[in-house]
Amino acid sequence: MERITRAKKVTITDIAHSVGVSKNSVSLALRGMAGVGPDLRRRIIDTAIQMGYMDDQPIESPEDTCIVVILPNYLHSDAFFYSDVLWAIDDDIKSRGACAIRIGITKDMEEARELPVMPKGLHVIGIIVVGIFDIEYVKRLQELGLPFLSVDIPYQNFPCIGSSNIMGGLAATNHLIDLGHKEIGFIGPIYSATSVYERWCGFKLGMSEAGLSYENGYNILGEQTFRLFDSEDALEPYVSRMGKLPTAWFCAGDCIAIAMIHLLTKRGFCIPGDVSIMGFDDILAAQMVIPCLTTIRTDRQLMGKLAVNYFFEIRRNKDMATVSKTVPYELIVRDSVAAATI
Repeated sequence: MERITRAKKVTITDIAHSVGVSKNSVSLALRGMAGVGPDLRRRIIDTAIQMGYMDDQPIESPEDTCIVVILPNYLHSDAFFYSDVLWAIDDDIKSRGACAIRIGITKDMEEARELPVMPKGLHVIGIIVVGIFDIEYVKRLQELGLPFLSVDIPYQNFPCIGSSNIMGGLAATNHLIDLGHKEIGFIGPIYSATSVYERWCGFKLGMSEAGLSYENGYNILGEQTFRLFDSEDALEPYVSRMGKLPTAWFCAGDCIAIAMIHLLTKRGFCIPGDVSIMGFDDILAAQMVIPCLTTIRTDRQLMGKLAVNYFFEIRRNKDMATVSKTVPYELIVRDSVAAATI
């Protein structure tokens, strides 16, 4: 009988030698991590395919089920909102005997519309997108042909597990109005994320229902470019141009609210004596800032659990594939908001 010999299994070391780079560079490229330029990443991936590396990976088995979590690089240092979501995803899927694999996407990868390399040897049942991506890149991710879900940031025509942005924004605005505030501003980059725009809609609804003008010169909405208002430096130019401040600001995120408290305090304003500051999300830092932040709480643990459950639901009922859900919100009253002085 003719003897059949099996070729040596291709390793990361083989690919590194072929391309002329380090094993670490190959590992980063194949996992979609930062630290490798787009041209080199493409060369490494092409070489891996040509050498049969993908074919050499273990054949998937049902117990090796995983969900891939795709997130932009700017979230790697996030220790506030998304860290809770990601931990909840990890904990819930581990309780099901499966795992979650995180893949970071660099700005270069996003702009080049470069798809991440999916983990081999695992049965990937879906993709969770966390954070803000350009809509064209989100559409590109669909080409991977896997069930898809976004968390927190809704994208048109895609299922999402999100916050109660409009109703939460309305609740925040109504709380300020109930305390006698009439000159209220909104702060949030509405052109960067749909969730922020929805909170802006809730603000406008509350102001309109109370017969108050929301076009009052106190809003900081950003320009039509990606920009987060989570630092004093980002907010300072807008505040400097204002001749007069409102009696209250509703900030579309706690990080924005905390940055504004720091900025105004340095400028000699008293919070909430001179200006009340309202946040959204109830991150851990909201309880640490002075004064403690009044905010809208979003159940981030539930958000992560619902995201994992979504993929197991659609395996049983494919009609659920287009269903979006929102988690409950809760008004959390602390010290950064006070009644308006007349």
